[in-house]
Amino acid sequence: PIAISGLCFLWLIYPGAQTYIYVSTKLEAGAGGFNSDGWRNSTLIQQLKSYSLGGTIYSNEPSAIYILSEVSTTSNIKRYPYDDLNRSTAARAQFKAEVASDAKTTYLVWIDNQSLLDPKRTFENFDNISSMFALDEIDRFPDGSIHLFK
Repeated sequence: PIAISGLCFLWLIYPGAQTYIYVSTKLEAGAGGFNSDGWRNSTLIQQLKSYSLGGTIYSNEPSAIYILSEVSTTSNIKRYPYDDLNRSTAARAQFKAEVASDAKTTYLVWIDNQSLLDPKRTFENFDNISSMFALDEIDRFPDGSIHLFK
């Protein structure tokens, strides 16, 4: 009876202990997604919070920029259409014309820290993009960079 009581006690305590460990880890490191330490401590995101770009922003991770940098309503954030641009030269020409005709300044905010990006999605290599377009690098950070379309 004592052995059975001891086993029952352990059987009840173990899930509680594991839950405590899991919750305390998540409280410390973040729940994941855009609430992870990597995103919260991103120097690129911190820069975007303190310096508003105020124009059209293309990015490989526009949701993170919109949610975390608290961009102003003067910014228009769009996903960089790398799949379409790689498939078609006509799409590339159309995109260049769209950027050129935009009355606002057009930026490319590129996140290149693979640990921040969704591993289920394929992301374009930045070198391919920089070979397609004339870009001025405004600033570089350990986790990404900000560029201006010329």
